[in-house]
Amino acid sequence: MKGELRMQDTVNVETLAQMLDLTPRRIQQLAKEDILKKDGRGDYNLSESLLSYVKHLEAWRAPAAIPCDADDLARFLGLTKGQVFYLAKHGVIPVIAHGRFDLETGIKGYLAYIREQYKEGNTGKAGRRAPWQPPSIAELEEAAIMPLAMDMV
Repeated sequence: MKGELRMQDTVNVETLAQMLDLTPRRIQQLAKEDILKKDGRGDYNLSESLLSYVKHLEAWRAPAAIPCDADDLARFLGLTKGQVFYLAKHGVIPVIAHGRFDLETGIKGYLAYIREQYKEGNTGKAGRRAPWQPPSIAELEEAAIMPLAMDMV
């Protein structure tokens, strides 16, 4: 019948946004984060999109001792959000779901990474760190982050 949606149909961003009770902008953000997949024409496969979104929501409900987002973790560690994502991409900081972290495991992973970097002497040219490398242990101690984080290790 005309006007009926079948699960294999594609829908545009506005229709999918209405179905998921989200804004079209949020749908586009989820697509950019590879949570929702566009087809070649910029539309979304309805069944794949619904399944992907449900899996995304389930991942967000995964248990975390101290759940936080990238901004919170970055502020606590004295890093930028980009550095947190870089470290997560390289397996230093575990990710629960896209953009969701556990503060305790994030701190432990980051401290282990710092110890390893300075044990190996990876400090960049002329003894200075490359921009993406972590602050020194002394810098962390000065910022009073290390004493707080060491209690969790």
